Amino acid sequence: PMTGTKDINIVFFTGSRPTHFDVFAPFCVDVARRLIAERPGIKIAIQRSLFIDDERWDHFCARHPLSGIELLMGSSLDALERAELMVSLPGTSTAEAMYMQTPMAVLVPLNRPELIQLDGLVGLIGMIPWLGTLLKKAAIRFMIRRRRLVALPNIMVRRQVVPEIVGVLESTPVAAQLLELLDSPDQLAAQCEVFAQFPATTVAATAIVTELKRWI
Repeated sequence: PMTGTKDINIVFFTGSRPTHFDVFAPFCVDVARRLIAERPGIKIAIQRSLFIDDERWDHFCARHPLSGIELLMGSSLDALERAELMVSLPGTSTAEAMYMQTPMAVLVPLNRPELIQLDGLVGLIGMIPWLGTLLKKAAIRFMIRRRRLVALPNIMVRRQVVPEIVGVLESTPVAAQLLELLDSPDQLAAQCEVFAQFPATTVAATAIVTELKRWI
């Protein structure tokens, strides 16, 4: 049950890179449908990034029926204030949720590994046609084996506080994991306790640096 000003159970942040959005947004809709089928009455929303243009957004909405899902096109912070749980890819949205002290789960779908953006030399090598894709896949497999943390709060505390769901993802098991988390108030409260340890200025600065690294 929702309390206070929370009127959304789960909000999906569908990515700010167009190539990520084109793949991740439909997956979020599939997960949302599973959630609604499993738990009628659950409140689901999808947040549109400012970096997704009208044409791409309209094309997405036309191809994927969104009955029962609220579409949010305003401030991402307003969406986080309304939500019990935020779900996204790794990135700036995790810094925003941390700032708003909104519990979250981070998805790392490896269904299309060639779309994953890597930093540094590996990221540059990954841009080479054919060979780059093979090397990128190998680098991703290595990072998975090393269990590298990807969510900003986890990186900052050097342990997994925020669930990271990594792998070739399917909507049904992901929906089940999200419902389990939503039904675990102790886990949600534990996340908020960790988020409260970091001043808002630190979180905001980290978000700015993260965003600049993604677009420069």
